[in-house]
Amino acid sequence: MGLKEVSANILHPAPYVKRQIKPVIGNNTMSAEIVWTYLVARKYQNDLSELAGKLCGQEETLPPNTKIWLEVYLSPTRIWEEERKSWRTRADLAIGCIEPIAGKEAEIRSNGDWICIAESKWFDDVHQNSRFPGIYQLSQLIEHAILLHNRNGDFPRRIYVTLITPKYFKDQLGKFSERNYWKKYRDYTKD
Repeated sequence: MGLKEVSANILHPAPYVKRQIKPVIGNNTMSAEIVWTYLVARKYQNDLSELAGKLCGQEETLPPNTKIWLEVYLSPTRIWEEERKSWRTRADLAIGCIEPIAGKEAEIRSNGDWICIAESKWFDDVHQNSRFPGIYQLSQLIEHAILLHNRNGDFPRRIYVTLITPKYFKDQLGKFSERNYWKKYRDYTKD
């Protein structure tokens, strides 16, 4: 399956901690979003209901054996060859009615009523798709979340896409006032 369980409630790609978390902490690069996302998961690993409530903005019923999924790919929404070249999307954090796809490397799909897909941004900004200028990372994540379905092609009833970032960005303070994700957040919440 390519996923490793770091605690009873957290799953991530097998080399995630060794290759991505430990080197960043070892270099004392504590502004890296991957470390903060990992810390959020560890903080809520024993209170998944609270995490889901914070990310979804409302209470959701957790399915049996709920996990926090870190750095997992979302099931393809396009023809596989195109997806692999320029449209493949990975969630920083996901929770809800989710299951792994057998035979795929750290890839998930929906399997119930609701999903929450979260993108973490701290000091980095959302990036544009190199093949499709004007399409931002957040747009791709939203598309994948909306089209994430179960093995029968059924979609969840409720889909949440959440941006995890310091509160400063909403107040447009300091470095956060110039971020594209601040503008995109405003665009998406207005319409």
